[in-house]
Amino acid sequence: MSLRIYTIQEPEVRQESTPISVEELRQPAMQQFANDLIEAMIRFQGIGIASCQVGRTIRMVVITKEYTEEKEHLVLVNPRLVSVAEKTSVLEEGCLSVPGVFGPVERPSKVRVKALSRNGEPLDIKAKGMLARILQHEIDHINGILFVDKASTIRETQEEILTNV
Repeated sequence: MSLRIYTIQEPEVRQESTPISVEELRQPAMQQFANDLIEAMIRFQGIGIASCQVGRTIRMVVITKEYTEEKEHLVLVNPRLVSVAEKTSVLEEGCLSVPGVFGPVERPSKVRVKALSRNGEPLDIKAKGMLARILQHEIDHINGILFVDKASTIRETQEEILTNV
């Protein structure tokens, strides 16, 4: 199934997502959705994606394997931050749901996240650096929060400005 990216103007992107039960998660349709979400992340060149970004307000996110120690893309179900470091860092972020817009966001530099794997197994992830940032960005998504809500300034790329003329 070919999914599309929902943008900031669409209500699904701002809606708090609902948890997924282990029974639901193990259904073939939900496993196929996880595959479709991975495919959408790759097709739209994201480093992470949340299910609400494709119009499905459930608590599932995908993170590209390039920022993990995994051999496969990381699918997290019902992820939640359980602790964050006091130390923070500021980096520019962008988002598939807010095309052509970027801004610096301050986030904790280390996090601990608990979630379920795509097979329903418990995960306990301790992350730092870019992985910590991606986790926070995607968990914000399923809580109805976008990076533009946290960015200290916002800028549009020239390409986006030209396409809007």
